[in-house]
Amino acid sequence: MFFRSAFLSTLMAAFASAEIEVDVLGQSGKIMIYDAALGKSDPDRVTMTMDYLYELDENDNVVGKAGSPLQKHSTETFANQQFSYSDIQEVVFSNLTADYLSFDADVYKAGTIKVETYIFKENGTITTSTNETLEVVEGDFKFAIQLIDWNWCNPCADGNATHIDVGVELKGKDDQPTEDDLGGGISVIMSELINIDGENVAMPDGYPKVVTKNGKTLFVFRFPKEVEGGAALYDYDPLITTGGPRAQEDRCGLFCRVCG
Repeated sequence: MFFRSAFLSTLMAAFASAEIEVDVLGQSGKIMIYDAALGKSDPDRVTMTMDYLYELDENDNVVGKAGSPLQKHSTETFANQQFSYSDIQEVVFSNLTADYLSFDADVYKAGTIKVETYIFKENGTITTSTNETLEVVEGDFKFAIQLIDWNWCNPCADGNATHIDVGVELKGKDDQPTEDDLGGGISVIMSELINIDGENVAMPDGYPKVVTKNGKTLFVFRFPKEVEGGAALYDYDPLITTGGPRAQEDRCGLFCRVCG
C-alpha cells in the first residue's frame, strides 16, 4: 500500500514560539529545523531525513524486499513514499511545555512508522519512554521513532525477520556528522534502550550506530522483534542538544537564541 498524505508539493509549517521554523520537505519524511530569525541560511540548521527501513534475519540479510507492495516489508528509500503530517500543537511533555509535530507512514502492509518531534519551550527534566531522565533547556529538540502494529516476516518468501533497522540522516552544518557533533556543537544523546509494549529492552550490541552509506552519514537504530509474533508498539526516543556540560547553567538549547 502506498502512503497517504494530506499535503501536496513542498510543505511548510512554523512553530509560533521558540522563534524557530520547521520546513516539511515534500512527503517522504524529511524536515528542516532552523532559527526563524536567520531562516534557512541558519548555520546551525538541522535536516532530518528518513532514509531506509529494513527487516533482517538473524544473519542480517534483508527480508521482505521482493514481491508486490502487498508482500513487501522493507524499503531502501522513502523518497517515493508518502508521510502524513500532524498539525503543530503546544503540548506538555514531562511537565514541560513543548511544540509538537508528528509524521507517519504505512510501510506497505507491514505496519506503521511514526516520528514524533518536540521542541522544548522551557528548561527542566524530562523522562523518556524508557524511564531515563535528561536535562533539557529551551530550544532543545527531541524526536521519537515508533513502529506500530508491525507484521513481521514470519516468514516472507526470503526468510524470517528477527530485527528491523531504521536509518535516519541527521545533518547539521558538518559534512560528516557524528553522534558527538552534528556541526556547530550540536550533539545527539542516544539511548541503548527501546520500549517494547511497556518493557525496556536493550538494542543489540553495537547499536545505535553511525554508518556511511552512499556518501551520507546515517544514524542506525535496531529494533529487535523480541516478542513472539511481534509487539504492538516499539518506541525509541533520543535527544538532539547543544554540546557542552549538561550542568552548565547558561547552556542554550539548539533553537533558543538568547541564553539566560
